[in-house]
Amino acid sequence: MPYLGSLLLLSLAAWCLLPAWGAPGNSKCKPRYYTHKAMQTDDNGRRCWGDVKILSCWGYCLSYESKRCYYTHKAIQTDNKGRRCWGDDKILSCWGYCLSYEISDWQFPYKESHHPVCVHGDRRHASTRLRQCDPNVEPGTETYHYVEAKNCRCQVCSSEDTSCEWLPPDSSLLGGLVLREEIEEELE
Repeated sequence: MPYLGSLLLLSLAAWCLLPAWGAPGNSKCKPRYYTHKAMQTDDNGRRCWGDVKILSCWGYCLSYESKRCYYTHKAIQTDNKGRRCWGDDKILSCWGYCLSYEISDWQFPYKESHHPVCVHGDRRHASTRLRQCDPNVEPGTETYHYVEAKNCRCQVCSSEDTSCEWLPPDSSLLGGLVLREEIEEELE
């Protein structure tokens, strides 16, 4: 597969060294070699296969891609008797995007994927005082505790501490699913 070689490799190397993804002077995007399983069949049906090193681009989280910003959070806290304290609080959270890649492969699932997301790196516990309260609210209800980002980073999503899939609120996307219990009830 010599035709895969020099032209493709040179053009990728030049592209990686240019400013990428709208980042002026982005020197964090570097050329990187990946081992790719390749197979080719000639006109007579004879096959050749082996490992081919392919040059691709690799980038990682730049400081401006995943950053902290303030979000206004509407906090409500209720005491044991149903009386409430409420207020708006500005909480530091993460916002941004992360560089990702996919490399084709000849075996299922036909690609190697790496798709990091912008998440809290380190977290800190914080609290604030809610300013508006119902009369005779129990002491302590006005103290609202939360967790905010100390810093942000790009990493592959872990459902251990992050919601990795998105469904809109009040979604009916799952409404069409039939549960096993419903099927068993119908069969009885």
